[in-house]
Amino acid sequence: MKRRFFLRYGFLSVLLTFSLSITVWGEVAPPAPDSSWLTAMKVPDVPDGIDGTGVSVAIVDDSIYMEHPWYKNNLTSGITVSGELTGDGTTVKYDITVTQTDGSNPTDSSQGHGTNTTGCVYQVATGSSLIGIKNTDLSILTVPYAINYAVDNGAAIISNSYGMTVGYSGMYSAIGSYEDNIQSIYGFSETGATAINFSAAFKQANDAGAVILFSAGNNRMYNGVTSGSTTYLNSQDANKLAYQASPQTITVAAMDTDSTANASFSCYGASIFVAAPGQWITTSNYDYDTSAEGTATVNGTSFSCPFTAGCLALATQASEQAGAAMSSRLAKHLLVETSQKVDTTNNTGWDGMDARKTWVTNGAGNMFSHTYGFGMVDAEALVEMASEGYAVTEQTYLSIYHYAGETTTDYSTQAEEVYFSGLTFSTNTDGLATFSTEGTIQDVALSTMDATSLTINDTASLPGDSRLVVSAAGDAKVVVGDAEVSAGSGALVQTLSFTIDETFTEVDFQALEEVALTLAISGTLGAMEVIVTHTGTQDDGSEYSTSSILAFAQENDSLLSDTQDGIIWTFSSNAFWGEDVAGDWTIDIYDMYVAATDLSDLVYYGSIMSYSMGEMYAIPAGADVPEPSTWILLVCFGGWFVAYVGRRKMSAARAG
Repeated sequence: MKRRFFLRYGFLSVLLTFSLSITVWGEVAPPAPDSSWLTAMKVPDVPDGIDGTGVSVAIVDDSIYMEHPWYKNNLTSGITVSGELTGDGTTVKYDITVTQTDGSNPTDSSQGHGTNTTGCVYQVATGSSLIGIKNTDLSILTVPYAINYAVDNGAAIISNSYGMTVGYSGMYSAIGSYEDNIQSIYGFSETGATAINFSAAFKQANDAGAVILFSAGNNRMYNGVTSGSTTYLNSQDANKLAYQASPQTITVAAMDTDSTANASFSCYGASIFVAAPGQWITTSNYDYDTSAEGTATVNGTSFSCPFTAGCLALATQASEQAGAAMSSRLAKHLLVETSQKVDTTNNTGWDGMDARKTWVTNGAGNMFSHTYGFGMVDAEALVEMASEGYAVTEQTYLSIYHYAGETTTDYSTQAEEVYFSGLTFSTNTDGLATFSTEGTIQDVALSTMDATSLTINDTASLPGDSRLVVSAAGDAKVVVGDAEVSAGSGALVQTLSFTIDETFTEVDFQALEEVALTLAISGTLGAMEVIVTHTGTQDDGSEYSTSSILAFAQENDSLLSDTQDGIIWTFSSNAFWGEDVAGDWTIDIYDMYVAATDLSDLVYYGSIMSYSMGEMYAIPAGADVPEPSTWILLVCFGGWFVAYVGRRKMSAARAG
């Protein structure tokens, strides 16, 4: 089984840049400061003196030409990293050897992408210090090393414009009770498991205050398409791409040429946080064959990501000038508050709307779209708010574990994040035992957590005519089999519901940040659609209901049978940001491709529902910046809910 993963997805050890067409131009001069893409982000309106000075931005990419006249004086260092996998996972444990050399220049004509993305950072943050990290072959083997290098060398912002083109693939990563399974299940040595574990690297970067950004992907139109050696399969939803799904990153979608709607290629999903221009962009370029230094016009989410990184560099400078310290969580709070809402005309609410694009206002009053996140980045508003001096409260986690067929739950005070694929649970009777958290969490009877409100409904393999639409989200339109159907029209495979209330006396509820669902499931994963719904109560006693689609079924049945697999996968959603975690929570898992009277082959094994909580507050003049956050996690196997809960602090008066 361990070798099976490498054989099946062997080509996926190499990542792809999220760039589409490139048109090379001969000019070297940067675009005008009022170019359409910079104007759309309101970069020209940022106050004079805010240009990213003193802020280090790392660009991890296929290469960064170090002598380009745009940014050569900003580039403080450049390295190349390459990784080698040794062993067979059985007789000899897998290990990874990483080699680092000086310089990040391209070594062949295929390596020009990083020069393009670096120019995007520079256009926004012309005073920033740049760190070029060339990840040879864009291998998953060296992503954690690259992130760690960036942090160790002072990067405040880390821009990454690459990822997978096949959903649920190529990953061995975990935080929490599943970390040891990288060794025990996938056959890695201790050093190899550490080297491959990107989740741990992301967490360390976040703990150090670094902000990690990833481009959402360009797979929206290409399910089942093979171009050259690249196959696009079950990856239109960014939540099926591990880096983009991670709650520790900021995933950036792309706007079209006019920045009025999404680019047609830009991935969607609950993990999208913001959007930025990504179509018909002029940026720096280096032609390896002719040694020409110039510009190119490019398209892709690869460029919306570094634009956002540049905007956050501006905000970091403004924040530091106000006596505050930027962090990943603070960056997210600022983006939630300041991003521009776009494409809202006749595109709000679930009823009959395209679930991928529609804007929905949640219980905290925040508008969220699975295509745009919280909207297009607004550099002017972002800098203005950061300059007022903000920090975030401590963050804690509550994780509820549920195992299929069980009537009790477990909970943990540690964070959980898991990306394991290539497992065949249905033929592995030891699967659940293998991934047991016994000894690391405490068994808690339902009565302890309020048996009257916390109910577990195991309904695996229900007939296809069983339906449960828990909210208006079921009336939204999704594309299945190249046709628009209701999001709640599939065969219901599993439903899980419970209530979080004052019974959790050890939890001091704050406003929600990310909500994550770690799901253990096998079957035809391309057919799976997962909807999470939260019903809560406003301060005035009125009720609200917020839904998010954490996994969209693939849009057509091309290569659908090739998506049969088993996963333990963490999906994240930003749709509940700012809400109170208290209330009713429901997870519904649908098979969108089975006939109404057929049984799905999806088999549910367990879940963890995780909630992160915390709040942003203004720092009074002379106040100390708070320490890094801590976590509490709730996990539910068979339908996992994870909640992050933080200790409440009163918001201070806005600094004058």
